[in-house]
Amino acid sequence: MTEVTMRKVTKILLKTLSVALLFLIFCPIAITLVVELPSVQDFLIGKATSLVSNKIGTRIEVKHLRVGVLGGVTLDGVYVEDFDQDTLLYVERLHVNLLRINDDATLSLRGGYVRNGMLHIHEASNGEMNIKQVVDSFVNRDKERKGNFSLSLKNINLSNFDLIIERREHREPEYGIDYYDMHIENISGEVDNLALQGGVIDGHISDFSFVEHTGFEVNNFTGDFSVDRGKLRFHNVDIISTQSYIHLADFALLGDSWSEYKDFIHNVRLEGEVTASAISTDDIAHFAPRLLPWQLTATDVKASVSGYVSDLKVNVGNLNFGESGSLQGNVRLRGLPDVKRGRMTLDLKHLKSNAEDAVLLLESIAGITINGKALDAAKAAGQIVLAGEFDGGMSRFEGDVTVTTDAGVAALRALRTPLNVEKGQNPVAALQAHAD
Repeated sequence: MTEVTMRKVTKILLKTLSVALLFLIFCPIAITLVVELPSVQDFLIGKATSLVSNKIGTRIEVKHLRVGVLGGVTLDGVYVEDFDQDTLLYVERLHVNLLRINDDATLSLRGGYVRNGMLHIHEASNGEMNIKQVVDSFVNRDKERKGNFSLSLKNINLSNFDLIIERREHREPEYGIDYYDMHIENISGEVDNLALQGGVIDGHISDFSFVEHTGFEVNNFTGDFSVDRGKLRFHNVDIISTQSYIHLADFALLGDSWSEYKDFIHNVRLEGEVTASAISTDDIAHFAPRLLPWQLTATDVKASVSGYVSDLKVNVGNLNFGESGSLQGNVRLRGLPDVKRGRMTLDLKHLKSNAEDAVLLLESIAGITINGKALDAAKAAGQIVLAGEFDGGMSRFEGDVTVTTDAGVAALRALRTPLNVEKGQNPVAALQAHAD
């Protein structure tokens, strides 16, 4: 090969290397610039959602996708439809900062927000909950057993989000929450240290506020939580509502699976401990309407709750009320949320109070007016200690109370029974009360 030929070959190789080097430098820049074009991002997200929609067999849409230079991702108009062509999920705007994918395949996200959204969980036409249908069609159970997807979230803000949970038939009670048609609206707050591992979710929520559409309002809900296949557990939770401050050391909603929530009243067990709290029966009445007439506020409460909404037991270790009253006892509420057919059994272990507080409590719980000899004896007695029982509902009940004072001991009895009425007339009841 001549010297001239060598020069030509060298020149060609240098030009080729120069072009290749420029391509390697500018191609990623060009691709980045192209991908950052809104029209290109919308095209890509459209193709991606189309693939996912075809995979699970229902409609998924994202109106706009925006990817920032530093990894921030913003989705506008996120829409997921269920198999009945109703809205399952809608989010007006979702923004997250993408951090990294760890060695253990955990996707880590820090900082972000969800604004103006709704999750509508309802009973589908085939009897299943719509969210279960969509999740089951999306998740490959065989792959899930081999290796679970992991997600880590930190500092995510949620604002103006609605959660609706309903069955096809609503109960529509006269008062209180309809467990077959729950609307938790205007949810706002912070989610931190959230970890998703397979089907288990753990995290911390703070400054959550929301309103249930029947009127129950929470101004602040802060604490730790975990969710695992129908089991919701809360730990070290503080709740501030309209009239109450409640601290839950532990509280759990326990269903064998998410399908149990179709009949929340009978199938989902409640367990919890309440300490160092101020509780208004006006707030509790949204869940247990039988307590609506009580209109009492309790402080320094130490209690535990167990059972189902339809059969709930409350054990009270201590409860202060009024000026100087305190009590210990057990309450069992059955038949809720049907107030008219509901039944309450109260075992009053010990109640220490002055006359005014004792009469207030007895009249609120039993629904009777204390007067005559009983009222005169109570006022003259000073410090009073009560113990007794109450059992019954709105139309039929009986109560027996023993009153111990410095002046002596008195037995109070109240009995309410329905009377026989002619067909077509309104039912009435007779009320008897006397003291010995």
